[in-house]
Amino acid sequence: MTDPATPPQPASAPVSQTSVGSTELARFLGVDYSERDLQPDHGTFDADGLHPATVLNRRAFFRGLAVALAAAGVAKLGGSAVAQAMTDAEAAVADGTAEQLATAERWVMVIDLAKCNGCKQCMTACKTGHSLPEDDQHWIDVWEEQGPYGTFFRPRPCMQCDNSPCTTVCPVGATYTNDAGIILVDNNKCIGCRMCMVACPYDARYFWWNEPETPAHLTEDDYSPELTMPARRGTVGKCVFCADYLQQSRLPRCVQQCPQNAMWFGEKTTDVVTNGDDVRRLTELLETGGATRYKEEKGTEPKVFYLPHGREV
Repeated sequence: MTDPATPPQPASAPVSQTSVGSTELARFLGVDYSERDLQPDHGTFDADGLHPATVLNRRAFFRGLAVALAAAGVAKLGGSAVAQAMTDAEAAVADGTAEQLATAERWVMVIDLAKCNGCKQCMTACKTGHSLPEDDQHWIDVWEEQGPYGTFFRPRPCMQCDNSPCTTVCPVGATYTNDAGIILVDNNKCIGCRMCMVACPYDARYFWWNEPETPAHLTEDDYSPELTMPARRGTVGKCVFCADYLQQSRLPRCVQQCPQNAMWFGEKTTDVVTNGDDVRRLTELLETGGATRYKEEKGTEPKVFYLPHGREV
């Protein structure tokens, strides 16, 4: 007799053929392979990820999932509840319920300092994913600090400030905020004046002193500020919340690769964040966790929040 908790998997879509990217994308969407994406009518896996027909666009995902959270009357969904919520989210998108939510995209990140153990896998994922050199160019950095409860580690990406000094001082408009609220640098416009580096209070910008590496599969024509590659010597680069991944409904590389699930990513207007395994209401996570923002006194209104290291997890 077949165990109903383990649905049969069709031979046309073997799990062994999936890529790491496919796995992380499915986690982002809250989908379980055995229950959904291995079914024949939902396509098969390929080297680039899930079949396009299975992927909700990133805005629809968060808007629909917000409806699912509200319908469940809870602030947190974990484990198997995420898969059910995803089904409810799809229904909300299909019947138009999700359209009642705000359509703006304001991406936010929440980092749990109590969970971060300083492994720096987020740094490795960022360097590998953006072809960064093995030097001090860390688009996300991790350092050790001393606090009232002892030593802790602080990952520092770009803060993606709402009141960003870098965009104000750029004389040629190379540093700008796109429609999704992400601060980008257009290397085709950047003149290398480094005024943005001076203006950033977080030391989160880096100068290409040497010729950047160009991945073998890319050409100059492939460049976009969201992709960031191939970059040009004499220009500035920085964390962009992996804007290229967001266009594919994938979590940023650092969030994907954090083994402690210490990093959450989501959308502010829909009040939903996920670390790839669990889904939470952003406001509830920030309030109950006692969140703060780094150097908030600078008035930059950063969209990266920190949960304090001394709390119980």
